Amino acid sequence: MPFSAKLKGFFIEKGTHTLLLARTSSPDAPMVVEDVRECAIDDADAIATAITELKPKKSPSGYMQAVCGVYTPKRLIRRVSLEPKRIKDPAYLGEVLNQKLRVEFDKYNTVVVNANNGGDFNAAAQVPQKEVLFGGMMTQEILDTQNQLLEDGIYPDRLELGSLSVLGALVDYLTYTNNKSSTLVLEVGPDLTNSYIVTSAGVEASRPIPQGYESMVPLVQKELGLKDADSARKLFLSNTFDFTGMGPLLIKRLVKELQSSIGFYEVQTGQSVGLLYSLLLPQKLAWLDGAIASSLGVESLKVEPTQWLSSRQVTLSEAVQQKVDPRWFGLFSLMANYNLANVAESNAVTEKKTDSAGPQTPNWHPNFRNYETLPDTKVVRTAFFTNVGASVVALSLLIYVGLDELQLHGLHGQIQDVRQQIERDEAASNLAVAQYQKFQENEARIKEVDAFVKSKLGVAELITNFSRTLPVNVALDSLDLRDNFLTIRGTVRGAPDKATGYASNYVDVLRTAPEFESLFLDVSLTNLSRVQSTGRLAIEIVIKLATKEGK
Repeated sequence: MPFSAKLKGFFIEKGTHTLLLARTSSPDAPMVVEDVRECAIDDADAIATAITELKPKKSPSGYMQAVCGVYTPKRLIRRVSLEPKRIKDPAYLGEVLNQKLRVEFDKYNTVVVNANNGGDFNAAAQVPQKEVLFGGMMTQEILDTQNQLLEDGIYPDRLELGSLSVLGALVDYLTYTNNKSSTLVLEVGPDLTNSYIVTSAGVEASRPIPQGYESMVPLVQKELGLKDADSARKLFLSNTFDFTGMGPLLIKRLVKELQSSIGFYEVQTGQSVGLLYSLLLPQKLAWLDGAIASSLGVESLKVEPTQWLSSRQVTLSEAVQQKVDPRWFGLFSLMANYNLANVAESNAVTEKKTDSAGPQTPNWHPNFRNYETLPDTKVVRTAFFTNVGASVVALSLLIYVGLDELQLHGLHGQIQDVRQQIERDEAASNLAVAQYQKFQENEARIKEVDAFVKSKLGVAELITNFSRTLPVNVALDSLDLRDNFLTIRGTVRGAPDKATGYASNYVDVLRTAPEFESLFLDVSLTNLSRVQSTGRLAIEIVIKLATKEGK
């Protein structure tokens, strides 16, 4: 169709806490990533705005049709070594799911792919792969996820298991960068941590660990003497306290389990694990990656996707390169097509395939979409468009011939009217231009005076504002103003289980009070300690001040 606009591609990664969206120049590679957006997973208004910005013109169905990568709570990815003698037994894979993996396969949608390249497992092959990955999502979670996407205005053209897509991308990334190290991959969730070991040869091991970051909350409560778990959780997931120093204690149990998995792998393979890659961590808990890597004695894998994506015919625009960070690797993994490199090989063996062979699933990208429960997005059928289009073309030609002379006559009259209006308004326009130029000169002088008056931070005004916003149970002991930083040291009065809350509330006041909104760029609670002699809580708050250029 020569008059149709080129189709854009849309990709969505629905994580535990955030929703990442991207628009590409086409649905398939080669493509350019033109723009991206990030929203909180529960912010419906922000999601609607992001969709409108990425796709201003609504489709007839009203949805943004996208490839979606999701991480359902009870997702399954497990590496299994199959028994070669039983591979061709039709009941064998079901027994593995039910007996070895403890999965009720009638409640799951599952796939089996080769662990080395993510391709379809073929039990009928002459030499079938023995090392495979079982991947799956609960049928009910698929339906719930699809419904939520539809409520957000997103229609899943594909519904992929994000974990599997990321593992495939990491295998390909290690191959592209010629990195021979074994990499520990962690999905740290609230109550469960999925761990994998990946190399350039594929996924080597997998293990679910029944511990997540929620198991660290009781330790935070105990160490800081907080009243209840809710207070500890709120502080743990906030930016008001630096937990890096407490990190080794918080992750001790998790690290012990990971060391056991790594030790077993190293004994079995003779290879050592040297890198760590974490995904799905909330941004406020990103420090856990470094803490775990340090405790395990490995390095964090710093993924730089630009060149790797180029090798897969995906290009990041300059604007996108400025917006993204390593957290976007999962979204980009949905765009990578690993089958393009094998097109020639695939064509060479096409004639050898039987007519009964089904279409090949893209490596690492099985589709879990439940099509029957989705609405029909093809509102009007093709035959209707063809007939209506032919009628519209014929009618348009007839109308054009009839209106052509009428429009030409009207244009001559409009041109004459416009000329007369220009001549009538020319003098007033010239006077307005002269007055506007004089206004610009005076405005420049006023702005120069205003900038001079506002260039310095008034210490007296700052102290006055502190006195207005200071809570009754917080006392300031000292103010230390140096360069662009102001350090406040003070004392919090109150019971031990409430003093921490008072300190956090005061930090929030400093961040949000109108008196300081234009003065403070960042407010951080850097120290929180109990004074043994008085029983009170000593606090230290560091404030980054807005410079004249940063205002």
